[in-house]
Amino acid sequence: MSFTSSALAFLLEAIGFTKIYRFSQWVEMTISAVAVIVAICFCWRKVQPGYLKGFPLYFTIGLAADILSQLYPFGATFIFWVFTLFEGLFFSRFFILIFQIPSQKGLMKIMGGSFLLIVFILAPLIPPFPNLIAAKLLESAILFIPCMIYNLDMLSRRQIIGIERNPAFFVVIGIFSYFSIQIPVVLFSLFFSYTHQEPLALLVYSVNNFIQLFSCAFFIKAMVCLIYRS
Repeated sequence: MSFTSSALAFLLEAIGFTKIYRFSQWVEMTISAVAVIVAICFCWRKVQPGYLKGFPLYFTIGLAADILSQLYPFGATFIFWVFTLFEGLFFSRFFILIFQIPSQKGLMKIMGGSFLLIVFILAPLIPPFPNLIAAKLLESAILFIPCMIYNLDMLSRRQIIGIERNPAFFVVIGIFSYFSIQIPVVLFSLFFSYTHQEPLALLVYSVNNFIQLFSCAFFIKAMVCLIYRS
């Protein structure tokens, strides 16, 4: 083992995996609070496209879920399960609004409806109830697909000029950056949890919280790019 990896292992052990996870939670809540303020200040302006109008509600509900999970930790699983349902449907609607091709819109309607149906079916069948892990993995898979469709569509049409003033582009990048990382993070966290390595599971899941810094940065860029043009 190299000196760098040994030093990192020692540092993590000294700080404590749980403390890192707690810190990541506060980082997530802080950036969520900033996103709420930016969304309220900018998303309802006349210059903004219609698909941004609902983002103040999205960020407010997300922040409320974070706060409630801290106040009622025993109900955190159910709180985030409900938020995952809302989030999956919210972003499904976002893609329906930005897609121009009817078949793409129809695909998102089917995927959004299937997501809601499958999560409700799996909830009582896979313990513990409700199964947050299954909901998160399904949500990530469903939202990953339209992100790829959107990016490939932009490349095929060569819609690169003026991309810095395209809010939809930055929202899609924000969605992609978060949900593409969430799949391996949740799977590795689940593995460490099942092998009774809870501290490592918390450490791995901390990545999920820290990555929201990048995701929210893209969302904030989307909300201000038409207001403050470079």
